[in-house]
Amino acid sequence: MSSSKTKNLFAKNAVLFKDMSIDIKRPKIMILMLVFNMILFMIAAGFMIFIASQGMQGQAIDYRTLATMLIVLVCVEAGILFLVTPALTGHSVAGERERQTLDVLLTTRMTPFEIVMGKFLSNTIMSALLVLSSFPILALVFIYGGMNFFQLLGLLLVLIFEVAYVSVFGIFFSSSLKRTAPSIVLSYVVLGFLLFGTLTFTFLVYALVEASHTFSTLSSQVANTPHIDWIFLFLYVNPGVTIFDCIGLFIGVDPGDVAFKGMRSVVDLNYITGNNFLVVFWTPISMLIQAAITFGLLKLSAHNLSPVKNTKRREKAYQLSTMKNIGVQPDVPIPGPAVQSQAPVPPVQAVQSQDMPGGQM
Repeated sequence: MSSSKTKNLFAKNAVLFKDMSIDIKRPKIMILMLVFNMILFMIAAGFMIFIASQGMQGQAIDYRTLATMLIVLVCVEAGILFLVTPALTGHSVAGERERQTLDVLLTTRMTPFEIVMGKFLSNTIMSALLVLSSFPILALVFIYGGMNFFQLLGLLLVLIFEVAYVSVFGIFFSSSLKRTAPSIVLSYVVLGFLLFGTLTFTFLVYALVEASHTFSTLSSQVANTPHIDWIFLFLYVNPGVTIFDCIGLFIGVDPGDVAFKGMRSVVDLNYITGNNFLVVFWTPISMLIQAAITFGLLKLSAHNLSPVKNTKRREKAYQLSTMKNIGVQPDVPIPGPAVQSQAPVPPVQAVQSQDMPGGQM
């Protein structure tokens, strides 16, 4: 994409600025931000009161308490964002269609992809504002040196990326369906499958294979781990697992003082190597896969909005419908005896039929 097209897409996108200017004036956005930060503040205040009580009793500050606070805050924050994102994006395009303003957008110089990108970026920016507004609360871990600035910033950026990844499904269903309610419902269904369905499928398959392997080796009393760890790679599409791995990457220990390094603590590809790059670099690999899915769904959403898709088929259907309404048979060759019945009269018969009256005279 050239620099002029990039500038036109991100700097002169009318849909992006229109949606941002409208959303920032809506009271529900301000109420959402207030409730969002109040929930996080109450959780953080509870942890800080507990830490202060430990100090008043002469006990040393335990790093695990700060790690637990950060894990709980990030999980709650991600849960709230995942919960509200489908409701915010499910009406992005379907709402324009219901208000009968989508056709007006399609008649402008903006391409369908620019319209979709405007909707996607406006939701991503609003989600980023929510995430960044919680930064002072999460920064309470700096008081006792539980985490440095760049680690926390990286965790927030991953969280913004995952919210954007979740929002693209709402935009896709919103552009594919004509109503808002079905698009929101399908967005929640897909989100539930990504968060819980993939986990259930992965661990169920792993448990079944492990049980069958244990049963088959029971007679020989040979303990052997089944080589089914690759099934965990299916979790690359799970946004919650990516956040889980990122937390383990930055924090390093869990509340139980056990080595916690994200997915490296869960997946052990022992039949390959203990430091397999597919697990060590779980977060960047999963983000690349999710970015590819996001871009593909944005392209499909733009295709659904394209006013020129299937033009020839629609023109042919319109022509046949018009000819049927005015009582004209379509000019379609009909095979078989029907063609023979419409064959012209031979020239010889036509000449004889013209000569017969003259011969009689």
